[in-house]
Amino acid sequence: MNGGAIAGVTCFATDHAKGLTVLDKTTRPIALGQTTPPFGPTGTASDLFFNPSCTALFATIKGNPPGPGTYYIWPVDGGKVSETAITQQIGDMLVIFGSAFEGSDSELLVTDASYGASIVHVGPPPSFELTETAHTIIPGQVAICWGTYSSRFNSAYIFDAGSTNITVLDPVTGAVKDKIIMDPTAKGAFDNAIDRTWLYVLGGDASIEVIALLGENNGVTPTEVQKFDLSYIGSRKGWQGFAIYPSS
Repeated sequence: MNGGAIAGVTCFATDHAKGLTVLDKTTRPIALGQTTPPFGPTGTASDLFFNPSCTALFATIKGNPPGPGTYYIWPVDGGKVSETAITQQIGDMLVIFGSAFEGSDSELLVTDASYGASIVHVGPPPSFELTETAHTIIPGQVAICWGTYSSRFNSAYIFDAGSTNITVLDPVTGAVKDKIIMDPTAKGAFDNAIDRTWLYVLGGDASIEVIALLGENNGVTPTEVQKFDLSYIGSRKGWQGFAIYPSS
């Protein structure tokens, strides 16, 4: 997804030997009206992701408050992403950012840097109609930008770019279940990933924080067990995300 002056989504095939190959020459447009580089953070592109069944490609776009953000949804038919997007807005969701499906195509966790997070119901195709079912305001939040979900622990986790507190939510009601306190030297929490019983968080400094989730289902508050220093491989500036994948 390109969020600059020529904003839109381009699809690629992946190959271990050939790398990325453009699937088609169509850039699916997003109406941002931005510059290159983009000027923000409001009014910029946020997240790009498939639903679990890969029957639709979703993008979240931050609004310019008081205007709401926008969801772009491209249906997938026969393995091809449609060139025509369905666009939807939810009036009280203004600076929508990170997203994570909660184990099915129908329930979506969405973070919003203007208040906290929402649980959104996604209707079936062809309309993929969106309905906000929970709206969780986090007092004192600075910029909640990322979110993830664990089926094992039946929890949603939201991360504040301006604070080291991780808020744990009920994935259905959106109610706050707990707070995880990270090392304050992390200077905020950015992208993240869960692997088995471990939560990995990209800090605002040059580090990865490792959180042990084991015991959460039995009332144990997760705790940080490691701060992995990345400064020896480069400065923090420019790092945006990471992914966990199986080793061979």
